[in-house]
Amino acid sequence: MHRNTVSDWWQQYQEFGEIALNQQERGRNVGEGRTLTQEQENRIQQLMQEHFPEDLEIDRALWTRRAVQQLIEQVYEVQMPIRTVGEYLKRWGYTPQKPLKQAYEQDPEAVEEWLEQTYLEIEQRAQAEGVVKQGVHSKSPTRNLVQLKQRLISHLHKLQKLPARVQKYFEHPFIAYAAKKCNLNYCRVNIPLPSFKQS
Repeated sequence: MHRNTVSDWWQQYQEFGEIALNQQERGRNVGEGRTLTQEQENRIQQLMQEHFPEDLEIDRALWTRRAVQQLIEQVYEVQMPIRTVGEYLKRWGYTPQKPLKQAYEQDPEAVEEWLEQTYLEIEQRAQAEGVVKQGVHSKSPTRNLVQLKQRLISHLHKLQKLPARVQKYFEHPFIAYAAKKCNLNYCRVNIPLPSFKQS
């Protein structure tokens, strides 16, 4: 302690007695200095519990910090920093959640059957036809039809730039008949592929 502090205490003691030495509470009281009043906080929580963001014309599927920020601005015309919104949510008992990567309606038995039967049939057929011999399988195994389709399209786009490699496919017994119909030296390989958004 600094001697000036001790000196101040001594002077206060001499003037007011022991009551001057009682420690005063420091800092703000709970709830003091907040942007929203308790009633406003309760209203926002009520809206969050009773509605989805989309019901309140907020372009979000779930209640995120950004969605709550938009709700506060929409209801009370208060522009609140995203970090402050996070502090309110924490105070209200909300915690960050990672979304499930599985659909709620997903049937685990059907998924298992698809992976063990249908997917294997697709994979075996593709390998037998020599379409996805390398590029697609050089990565971790695909687990669903969408992923398989994306990898296949990506591989075919790569093949468009490698005509010599495409010509080798025509040597495979299952498609050698196509090579007989045109002279590969003069036959230009240009496979039009559908374009779609990969997610």
